[in-house]
Amino acid sequence: MQLKFLGTGPAESVRGTKKNRRLNSSLFVNWKKDFLIDVTPHFSRQLIENKIKNIDFILLTHAHYDAVGGIPQLIEWLSERDIQSIDVYCEAKTWQIISSSYNNVSMLKPILIKPYKEFVVGDMEFIPVRVIHTEPTQEGVPTLAYKFNNVLYSEDVSEIPKESEKYFENLDILIIDANTWFGKKIPTHLSVDKSLEITKKFNPKCGVLIQAGNTYPDYEKALSEITSHWKKIGGKSDIKLAYDRMALDVTKTLSLQMSKTNTAIQLRERFAKWMWEGKKSTIILPNEHKEIVDKAVYLVDKTNCYGVLRIHPPNKISRKEFKKRENLHLISLQDADKWWKKKNYYYEYSFEWINRFEMPKLINFENKDGLVVNNF
Repeated sequence: MQLKFLGTGPAESVRGTKKNRRLNSSLFVNWKKDFLIDVTPHFSRQLIENKIKNIDFILLTHAHYDAVGGIPQLIEWLSERDIQSIDVYCEAKTWQIISSSYNNVSMLKPILIKPYKEFVVGDMEFIPVRVIHTEPTQEGVPTLAYKFNNVLYSEDVSEIPKESEKYFENLDILIIDANTWFGKKIPTHLSVDKSLEITKKFNPKCGVLIQAGNTYPDYEKALSEITSHWKKIGGKSDIKLAYDRMALDVTKTLSLQMSKTNTAIQLRERFAKWMWEGKKSTIILPNEHKEIVDKAVYLVDKTNCYGVLRIHPPNKISRKEFKKRENLHLISLQDADKWWKKKNYYYEYSFEWINRFEMPKLINFENKDGLVVNNF
């Protein structure tokens, strides 16, 4: 999955050159399909600058002008390509504002969504997450963040509701509003120091700051001071200050984190090898192991290391389901009963490779015991 930051600035775009020029924030995502988050007043320019030829659907965070002001340009872009319609995912109130503010929106097909209600596009899952953006005295402009493929994009936010916090946990990448510089505050956005506090609290593998406004110094100076502050407060995530036209390959970004892991999951040799060969697609464990979920872990047996995995949250399955899914985990019920007695339920974990070694690497693993090894 690749993320392209078409714009990384606030409502009032930042004039400048190179990384100091920041248009209204918008994200283009290439992940199975191509989709865009928000349609800014710079829509046409942003597509040309980033050489974007295709958009399959659109997600909207809210109905402020900096997020939807490019809708007339979008309609023109669709017409030029003889595209009859495009799906636009947004809240009912957001669509109400759009349909009353712009003409000829019949080419836009609204798919109305609600906070915390998962929706699926093809085989891609999305969760819209409520965030607070407008001042308490303002009404009628609800705002969403979006979580997908363990990335959370929170473009405009001043506060995270308590019920939304769980969606910020255990992320690969958190993209978050950091509108004002240290010591500068406005009621509708986060300052950079507050954004860093939030990033530290939820500890994603990578934090990306966007919405950098006119209170920021030169990009390189800003990045240096942010990095220094991040170290001072004990931040552990990789931290980035986004800039217009920045591209982020999610797989490569996660691969850079693998050298920091010292955790391994140890399986019997044949099962580890079958996973490496692509024959085994799930892992069965007798108990739930939260400490390895959504983390980078080495896959090892007693003598070999096969690479680095990210293990997904488990499904709890019955003995009957266990038997039906034997073609995925490759463990017979007879073996399972021998190793783990006769359990009524098991935990099935799917996984993805962060870095699958071209050849297994020999390791000295004689003194390492247990399923999960924390000092590998």
